[in-house]
Amino acid sequence: MNPRRLQRSLRFLTLSCAALGGLYLWNRYEVIVLPGEGCLPLQSIRPGNTLWIDLVPARIGVGDVVFFDLPEGTIALAQVGRIEEGPLRYWLETDNPGCPGYQSEELGWIDEESIHGRLMMSIDL
Repeated sequence: MNPRRLQRSLRFLTLSCAALGGLYLWNRYEVIVLPGEGCLPLQSIRPGNTLWIDLVPARIGVGDVVFFDLPEGTIALAQVGRIEEGPLRYWLETDNPGCPGYQSEELGWIDEESIHGRLMMSIDL
């Protein structure tokens, strides 16, 4: 085989794999930069942080921070306190009394279908 032809084929294969990998990452994860001022219902996340969210989490455990859909169509942030098996449901809690958020005390158990994503990483820049 001609070395130039092999080089072209390898270049095409490399670019194709990179494009497919980028498309996968684009559809699987979301990056959000929070506003620099305001309050958040969880003390572990600060205003101005950059959040990396897994939109298709394989597993959600106790202590994970999740984004979930509210009945009025907005998305809220809370931490998983308990998990109920059967039809999978989550008991969500917040820990910042100075900035109350939506939690299961008011909303009850949150169904798996209402979970929008799981926080993978919070970066304070």
